[in-house]
Amino acid sequence: SATLFTGSTDRAERVGSALRAGTTWVNCFLVRDLTAPFGGLGISGLGREGGDHALEFHADLKTLQIRDDTTT
Repeated sequence: SATLFTGSTDRAERVGSALRAGTTWVNCFLVRDLTAPFGGLGISGLGREGGDHALEFHADLKTLQIRDDTTT
C-alpha cells in the first residue's frame, strides 16, 4: 500500500497509477471501500479480498482512493 498527499487530482491519478501498490490512499489513510479489491500485490499475500475481484487474484489490479473535500 502507499499514501500520497497532493492538491492535484491529475497528479494523484498519474502518481497513483505509477506506484507498484495494490491500494494507494490520497490525502487520507486507511479509508476503505469494502466492495473494492484489497491486497494480493507482490508478496503481501495470496489473492484479493473484496468484491468480484476476489476471484481474479492473479491480476495486478489497482485501487486509487482520493479524498475529495467536495463530497460528504
